[in-house]
Amino acid sequence: MDWSSFQNAPIWDPIIGIGGNGEGSESVGEGRCVTNGPFADIEVMFYDSGVQPHCLSRGFPKNRELEELGKLVRPENINELMKRSDYGIFARELEERAHKFLTHTVRGDLSRFTGPNDSQLRSAVLTDD
Repeated sequence: MDWSSFQNAPIWDPIIGIGGNGEGSESVGEGRCVTNGPFADIEVMFYDSGVQPHCLSRGFPKNRELEELGKLVRPENINELMKRSDYGIFARELEERAHKFLTHTVRGDLSRFTGPNDSQLRSAVLTDD
C-alpha cells in the first residue's frame, strides 16, 4: 500500500478490493456508510462498547490530515521500526505508527477498540443479565 496515496490503494477498489471510503449517509466514528464493494450497505451490530446497529462505516480524512498521517508509515520510518531489537519498544512504536495510521485514516468502525461484529462483545452483551 502506498503511504502517500492511501485512499487510492487497490484494497479500496469496489471490484478487486473491499470497497472504498464511506459515501452514504453519516454513520459512526466520523464515517459514512460504505456504498460499494462486497461490504456495501451491510448492517453491523456493535460500536464502542454496546449494541448500536448501523451501516458499516469508513471516513478517510481529507488532504492535509491524510498527508500528515501518512508520514507515520513512510518507508524510512517503518525501516527504523523494524530495526528495534527490544520487543516492548517495537510494540509501542508499532501502535504509535502503523496502528494509529490505519485507525485514523479509515475511521468509522475502526475508530473504536471493538469490531463492528465482534464475537467476544456479542457474547458478553448477549449473556449479560
